Amino acid sequence: MSAIFSAQTTGNEAAALKRAANEMKPRSIAPEEARASRNGKPQVRLKQAGGWFAADESFARALEMLSDGAFRLFAWLCLRAARPSGRVEATQKELAAALGKSKRAVSGYVAELQQKQVCRLQPGANQYARTQFEIAESFWPYERANELSDQQSRHDANTSSPMPPVSAPGHQRRGSTAYVMSVRKMFLRLGCGRQHFSLADKKFAAELARAGVPLAVVEDALLLGEARKYSSWLNHGPSAPIGSLEYFRALIDEVQQQPLPPGYREYLQATTREFARRWSKTARLKPAGAKK
Repeated sequence: MSAIFSAQTTGNEAAALKRAANEMKPRSIAPEEARASRNGKPQVRLKQAGGWFAADESFARALEMLSDGAFRLFAWLCLRAARPSGRVEATQKELAAALGKSKRAVSGYVAELQQKQVCRLQPGANQYARTQFEIAESFWPYERANELSDQQSRHDANTSSPMPPVSAPGHQRRGSTAYVMSVRKMFLRLGCGRQHFSLADKKFAAELARAGVPLAVVEDALLLGEARKYSSWLNHGPSAPIGSLEYFRALIDEVQQQPLPPGYREYLQATTREFARRWSKTARLKPAGAKK
């Protein structure tokens, strides 16, 4: 049995949707709720002709498998996605404002939707660009107009590998190039790296783009790795600087599995700046000490 939700839902959206999804069971219809049809059987009518979403059993399944925040994001996307395609575009800022959460929290919800194969996305070039979300076939109750998208979605639903974004080849290449350039800029800003972005680094960044890893996740992983590197230098002495983007592969997985809590990114940024200042001071003092 399906439930129908209005695209105009506001306020405690997640709680309301969850209550409705939990109540998706057959029930008797009170006389005042029913209208007699020609054959005398009760008939329920919608109060408004459009602006609603048909939530079937897949919606209830998402309720059971997603965290509260990720389910709320999923519901928001479903209510606003184009019915023929199951796609919708939004920026991190728009999602944060709509859900009343920080951009960091939203990034975690997005990562969860990808990890559990509820959505796939074509990430924007940076956190200010619009990201295209597409609800996976097994969670979209409408028939899609695009047969190619249908076939790709059915294939994705039967595999456990990360779902690649579906888009026109030219658009995908442009999006991937912008993504790689953003990662390159982040990497070269590291104060404890070799200041060189190799061909292998470009390939790894393109791999992240195809997997739909949000740039915010990559940025957090780089920040976490930079803080740990400086801490190692300060506590145990100098070692080789970070030589490649591959250094952060495990950290990217770590941040995807357990996103940084709200406010922790700012803490890491301040800590890393302090570590860099202290390390720079230590490095300047060492030659003077060696002459004595």
